[in-house]
Amino acid sequence: MLLNLPSHRINLLKDINANYRIFLLSNTNEIHVSHFQNYLNNKYGENLFESLFENHYYSNQIGFRKPNLEAFNHVIEQNKLTPSETLFIDDSSQHIEGAKKANLHTYLLNKNEDISSLFLDKFLSIPHL
Repeated sequence: MLLNLPSHRINLLKDINANYRIFLLSNTNEIHVSHFQNYLNNKYGENLFESLFENHYYSNQIGFRKPNLEAFNHVIEQNKLTPSETLFIDDSSQHIEGAKKANLHTYLLNKNEDISSLFLDKFLSIPHL
């Protein structure tokens, strides 16, 4: 379930969104989506997904789940993405393997690693990502 969206991560997504297309692909269900949208509304006064992500894809709505290739291909095709120019970040090695089958660049986020550190330490110096 989507949880723990602190303000520094929201700010990171806003910064990245200024220069890159950002999408959310989540294995979830309608109850979790409703709960998370209520959480965002209560904590931040709005459902931020509309402004943070170009599109968001929930497995219960698209009919495909990560790590199945169909889930990644759905997002790629819907948004006319070029897999070799697309980075997929997840904390599940199983999902990373699925993304690799779709020819996406991947990064496995370690359990104690904050996603903010990726962009500060690793990816800001890479001009093509």
